[in-house]
Amino acid sequence: MTDHTLPDADAHHYGPATVTSPFTPVGLSPWPLAIAVSAMVTAGGVIAYTFHEGITLLAVGLLMFLASIALWARDALNDGPNLIKAGIIPQISFRYGVTLFIVAELMLFVAFFWGYFNFFFFPAKMGIGHVAVWPPAHIHTINPLGEPLFATLVMLLSSTTLTGAFDGILQGNRTNAALGMAATTLLAIVFLLGQIWEFANLPFPVYHGGIYPSLFLILTSFDMLHVIMGVILLAMATIRIMRGAFTPERYAGFQTIAWYWNFVDVLWLFMFVSVYWIGASAVTAG
Repeated sequence: MTDHTLPDADAHHYGPATVTSPFTPVGLSPWPLAIAVSAMVTAGGVIAYTFHEGITLLAVGLLMFLASIALWARDALNDGPNLIKAGIIPQISFRYGVTLFIVAELMLFVAFFWGYFNFFFFPAKMGIGHVAVWPPAHIHTINPLGEPLFATLVMLLSSTTLTGAFDGILQGNRTNAALGMAATTLLAIVFLLGQIWEFANLPFPVYHGGIYPSLFLILTSFDMLHVIMGVILLAMATIRIMRGAFTPERYAGFQTIAWYWNFVDVLWLFMFVSVYWIGASAVTAG
């Protein structure tokens, strides 16, 4: 079995690391399974909360989910040099894996938006007793020119700082790259706080509110979940930049994180246009 040892320059940044296989540059990890289990617990907590069974199960599921992601990110930091030095085959596999993950997440939101547009274009499907308009006549939607527009501007700005961080990496300027990533992470946190504020001030009832609140919450809550994952990944990339993990020749890990955040960015832009802007009612709140 070939032992691919990091050269001294890389060992200075990471410490000793080896690659035991050209096809498996990182060790087996329990965290994907832990994330799947915690996601199931979280889903059960959402159902329990919907039926007024309290928020305990939901809180436990979310804490498990965030802890699993954080621990997986920690292991990824330790395994980073292995992936860098493993060769072209694992790096190609890594990119394909991230691409398939993003495609899977895209299909998830296609299903959610399919449900939304099913009533958007055919409001009569809401059934007897409902006026065939969307949003429903009793719903006062969120003013798209308020917090949603601010969140959109924050998202667009985060893409700009992310691009600046990438340029810093390509130019070999670690300081600019780290500052750009730190700014991107901060903007992602600001966006997340804005969503939390929005959830705390919804202008329509969550319980027994009908189809619109259900579709709105499933779209925005899953978007928030992806933003939380994005914050963790961006913070991880910031730490790796400061540790010298990325160079003009080696930036596969950063590139895949940028792909994911751009996916979250585009997803929010589509949601802003379709749900908040075009989907606004005649009467908006805030």
